[in-house]
Amino acid sequence: DYFVSGRNYGESFLILSYPSKGGAEFISTLRKLGCEIFLGIDLYALNGEEQADFDRTLEKHYNRRIPAREAGENVNLSMGIAVVCDSLDAVRIVEQTLSAVAARNGFLLTPAYGMQKKYYYSLSSFGMEDAKIMRNTDAGTVMQMLGGEAYEDAAFEV
Repeated sequence: DYFVSGRNYGESFLILSYPSKGGAEFISTLRKLGCEIFLGIDLYALNGEEQADFDRTLEKHYNRRIPAREAGENVNLSMGIAVVCDSLDAVRIVEQTLSAVAARNGFLLTPAYGMQKKYYYSLSSFGMEDAKIMRNTDAGTVMQMLGGEAYEDAAFEV
């Protein structure tokens, strides 16, 4: 599955699962791939009531109590990636590389089947088109992934 934009070919991806720890190298590795990549990150902080609802839903689903030490702070996170190349062969090579990089860093990456162009437009239109899949993710993992304390000008609060 791919899309065509002008003379370029591309493919859009969704990240459906995030690592429980680490993932800090993922974004910096993407920057080194050598092709045009659009990365979109949407964050939505959960308030206390939403966090409690999420924890109760997990308890019901798994039919067990979540100890207070396991129930951490979560944020709602969506990551989308679109790659744009000058040929379809280049898109396939980047897809294989991107899949390997994602798997090595603990991310579950999947093509945006049936929504290739919509995700590309969502990432490149500054919000005029909107496509995302939000997942509850541990706030500590998101801080590690986005640089956390490593950069003085990076700020992340829940």
